[in-house]
Amino acid sequence: MATSETAPQLGKIGVAPKIRKLALRYPELSKSDIARKVGCTRQNVSCVLNTFLDNRSPATLLDFQTTKAEVYDALQLRILESLTAAEITKAPLMARVTSAAILEDKARLVRGQATGISMIQMLDVVEAIKAQRANPRTISVSIDDISPISADKRNDAANNK
Repeated sequence: MATSETAPQLGKIGVAPKIRKLALRYPELSKSDIARKVGCTRQNVSCVLNTFLDNRSPATLLDFQTTKAEVYDALQLRILESLTAAEITKAPLMARVTSAAILEDKARLVRGQATGISMIQMLDVVEAIKAQRANPRTISVSIDDISPISADKRNDAANNK
């Protein structure tokens, strides 16, 4: 059983996030410089960065971060093009329905349309319907009301001829 001396402290943030942030934000810093700034050993910095970058350079990671949307678009296109009608038909019904719902949600998101209705919005609509039903207003509209020229103006125009 772990004692309080050996158990990891939950909620305590280690130096790894600081190391990653410094390495990306200030690529000119050496591992020794980073170690001094965060208060750890150079070996610890090397271990964190090797794990974080997986033998890639910080420049490669930054380049990926700036082009991530395009990379994801290309992968999405490849995946969608690889699907055949037979594969879609073979998929379980629940998977097809879920996929269709996700695709609809993402299409709406791309179009800038609402992707969900919150409970608060629904309650607002219900309250508006209740208020309208409690105070119904009759609206009467004649053709003269919606004509670009009112009946009076038409009569005046006819009389001036």
